[in-house]
Amino acid sequence: MDYSENIKFSKPNLPKLISNGYKCIDMHYHTMYSDGSTKLSTLKKRLDQLKIGVAITDHNEVKGALVLQHENIIAGIEVKDKNGIDVLFYFYNASELKEFFIKELIKHKKGNRFMSRILKDHREIIESSKRYNCISSFAHPGKYKNPAESELTDCIEVINSGSTRQRNLSAIKYAEKNQKSFTAGSDSHSTFEIGKSITYSKADNLDEFLDNIKKKKNYCTGTELKYGFKQRLFFNGIERIQNLIK
Repeated sequence: MDYSENIKFSKPNLPKLISNGYKCIDMHYHTMYSDGSTKLSTLKKRLDQLKIGVAITDHNEVKGALVLQHENIIAGIEVKDKNGIDVLFYFYNASELKEFFIKELIKHKKGNRFMSRILKDHREIIESSKRYNCISSFAHPGKYKNPAESELTDCIEVINSGSTRQRNLSAIKYAEKNQKSFTAGSDSHSTFEIGKSITYSKADNLDEFLDNIKKKKNYCTGTELKYGFKQRLFFNGIERIQNLIK
């Protein structure tokens, strides 16, 4: 498989993709339930404007994903293991996400904060996820020294807007070398960033969309953010103020 045909570094042309019958999903998004600034009502309004979907992947938390259920919203979570390695999980059914969180994660959570680590190795977490109907994707793998840490995941996140081009290129090379499925997401923390990177495919519903990812019948496109951490905090602050005055 030639990954260069399926993975592109370019600004998503959402109107064109949608008019051509593609379902477009930003596969990495954080709400106010972890370190994002977005209220669920604000998120839904923005998704309706853009006509795209999103995977809610809050850090070690599932409240947002369970509350906001919609035909274009994937119930997910970003899990940080005891060594600081992040894995994204996408569930076909929100009730299974809840069960996974309660049975496999919450009792191993260090403290109550969303950014706390799960006191398990990511390999153990991934193995336990295989008892549920879900897909795992190694998040922003370019930040880790050893990409082989992703060997057990179903997918590799090959474009992360919060990462660098070099890291994203490394992720693509690893995915191609190991013939892994692939995902892309903005890693957004506010609605200003949503849709910067997307995964898209011809699918009538989310089940078919997730199946297409497993079969490598999907595409990814996106760009890295042009600003750094301080600017991201600025946009988060702007959105929090907007939410307060509504």
